[in-house]
Amino acid sequence: MEAIETDANGYLCLKCGAKIYTDRKVFLEKCPKCKQDSLAEALGYRCEKDHHLTIRPKVSGPEGAAICEQCGVHLKNAMVQPHKKDLEAWGASKAGAP
Repeated sequence: MEAIETDANGYLCLKCGAKIYTDRKVFLEKCPKCKQDSLAEALGYRCEKDHHLTIRPKVSGPEGAAICEQCGVHLKNAMVQPHKKDLEAWGASKAGAP
């Protein structure tokens, strides 16, 4: 169960590119930076080969295939919820309550 428990929610704005996170119990619908309905949930994918955590937006279809940023391997069955420290390392800024 550890893979789905987290202390934060991560987002990537598909319009302006803002990386944002909130406390676990705070959820956003609009980007606090550009005010658009263009937020995608940010998910983590842990590479078994090099243990690198790739954080990217949740996207459906072929363009949603996760690839390790470090070694380039396709990441299957590797999804994890990133934690606050992971999202900060990714470059996300904390947003307050909507």
